[in-house]
Amino acid sequence: MSKYYYHGITDNTKGLSVMYGIFKEGAIKCRKHLWKEQYKPYGGYNGIYYVSVCQKLEEGVSGEQAYRWFIQNRFCLILEENLPAIKTITLGSHLSIEQHLKLLKEVSSLSENRCSDLVDEWQVKGDIPLSSVVGIGLPVRQIFRDGLVKQRKDFYRLLKIIKMAHSLHIDIVDSSQPNFAERYESRTDKRARKVKKYE
Repeated sequence: MSKYYYHGITDNTKGLSVMYGIFKEGAIKCRKHLWKEQYKPYGGYNGIYYVSVCQKLEEGVSGEQAYRWFIQNRFCLILEENLPAIKTITLGSHLSIEQHLKLLKEVSSLSENRCSDLVDEWQVKGDIPLSSVVGIGLPVRQIFRDGLVKQRKDFYRLLKIIKMAHSLHIDIVDSSQPNFAERYESRTDKRARKVKKYE
């Protein structure tokens, strides 16, 4: 399991504007605190008071994984290892639609018992401040192949995100690279060992 947590932006076509908004607002906000045009009174198992994050699991773990769906090849944020995240209880695929809907309604409350249909999901209560972000993932291949930077405002946002990340000492990685999470974590481990050596 990875040491860092990851938060993905589900729609790559909105990735630049959402990530830009996170930097501008200074936090990854739970649904309850999103600006009006993004607020929806419903959602997944994180409800409206929690933010979904995940950890990269070892190869061979079975079950649906958030990392595969929302992190790899997506705009994403890499979060510090000390994040106060709550591990979700994984629900089986044997549950009926009615049972899933009942659970969704229950978890929209402030209950500390969190559940998900994804085996690697964790949830954080409330907003996650930008100070908890240690890196961002930009899906470089998709940005150019799928034309995600079409207009001048898109290019401006991309440059602004890179500039803000640089000024805040937030690492930038290419999330379209295979095993980018393992490579990033390996690199930060080496960096930490080097720093420790010179203390």
